[in-house]
Amino acid sequence: MSAQERREDGGIAAELEGLGDRRGTRVLAAGVSVTGIIARSGEVTGLDASHWTGATISRFESGFSAPVLVENDANALAIGELHRGIGRKSPDFVTLLLERGLDAGIVANGSLYRGANAAAGEIGFLLVESSSFERRFEEAGDLETRLSAATITRQADAAGIPHDGGLTAMQLIALAHAGDERARPIAEDVLDHIARALGALASILDPEYIVLGEGLDGDSRFVASALRSRLEGRIQHVPAIIPASLGADAALLGAAEMAIRAASQTAYLHS
Repeated sequence: MSAQERREDGGIAAELEGLGDRRGTRVLAAGVSVTGIIARSGEVTGLDASHWTGATISRFESGFSAPVLVENDANALAIGELHRGIGRKSPDFVTLLLERGLDAGIVANGSLYRGANAAAGEIGFLLVESSSFERRFEEAGDLETRLSAATITRQADAAGIPHDGGLTAMQLIALAHAGDERARPIAEDVLDHIARALGALASILDPEYIVLGEGLDGDSRFVASALRSRLEGRIQHVPAIIPASLGADAALLGAAEMAIRAASQTAYLHS
């Protein structure tokens, strides 16, 4: 497909290439951040990736003349932080997201760690208690199901907490922090669950920092303090818990960083 045909076909690829044309350059690479696991085959897999399941990197590349780099969103956040954020201070940290499921990106010795099946950091699948063995998890993991907006909303409804179309974990925590006594026990349970996950990560990986990204960055100082108080005296080393230094678009900036690094390996002379 020619560049002109791609522009006529429409979509994001067309928009990017059109923008490049107007600026007198061309698209050299593109980065995409998605939920789920990016398998070695290039296929998007994982129970929490139902929106993308079956998609492959070639699907994303179909509209571009340039290479497309696709990465899990927590890993994309980790890549961004590695090169433009906390990675400038430390080679060992973990990023945490709770926007579209609970997910972590792991940087060890200055490199992103993906694991044997590219599934490292899928902490939403941690099994919380004995009752976890009484069911199978067909759509999402045990821990992330307990922290999902659907679960939080049901609990808020049962407690008589008013809301406008649903509540996320962070919104519920914010209500409790603001003094809503109905929200407090639910928020405490949510923070307990997240702290257990961080305790497991810290005990196994010994990171210097835990970086809070989407879904946990709305009131990051309070969340960090609440998590730290739960971990102190209970694990050997409590990492510093900080907000993502790249802000709300940190995962997208990580995806852009992948594209920039891919493009930097391409020689391009504009005539």
